[in-house]
Amino acid sequence: MNRRHHVLDAKLSALDDAHIGALWRQAIANHDADDAEPLARQLVLRTLPTLEGACRLRGSRAGMSDADIAVAVREASVKLMLRLLHHDHWRSLGGLAAEIASEVIHDPRRRRRPEVNPFAGAQSSLRLVHDASRPPTSQTKENDHGRS
Repeated sequence: MNRRHHVLDAKLSALDDAHIGALWRQAIANHDADDAEPLARQLVLRTLPTLEGACRLRGSRAGMSDADIAVAVREASVKLMLRLLHHDHWRSLGGLAAEIASEVIHDPRRRRRPEVNPFAGAQSSLRLVHDASRPPTSQTKENDHGRS
């Protein structure tokens, strides 16, 4: 992000939500992408706590790991940003954020449980390999040395 965006974000952060929303709606109505993008970014930043809370609540209920929930939060914030850049039909930004979070969490392609390592068994059945040149002891079998 360049310095111009940082300065603009600092100025916009001083405005209240209603003012940001009004400026954003005006930019969308005028099809002014240059003005709409920083305003949409500011709206996403302001709804991030709602996105995080909704993803954490719904994700934990769905059995998702913390890492998967963090990925869902990032995906939901990107989807919210894209929706704000193209649509102005929402009544409550918090409601829209919660709706997007729900869509992301309930996506059937999303993992629900941490992956299980298929190579890790419940109990190891490995045994030490003894030197084949030594005769078997009473604790080892003849096949343990590769002999039939």
